[in-house]
Amino acid sequence: MDAVPTPTKEQITEALKAVIDPELRRSIVELGMVRSVQIADDGRVDIVVSLTTPGCPI
Repeated sequence: MDAVPTPTKEQITEALKAVIDPELRRSIVELGMVRSVQIADDGRVDIVVSLTTPGCPI
């Protein structure tokens, strides 16, 4: 079984552009909601997203 290569921050950010805020109808990347993308040595990815409001439906 071949190992899956770890994605880059750029690839992850590009994929997150497909996540659309349902109320504002814009990408969470475009809205600046993605605060950080961290890739651990073991390949785990941690993403910090700031919501627009406390009741944000994302």
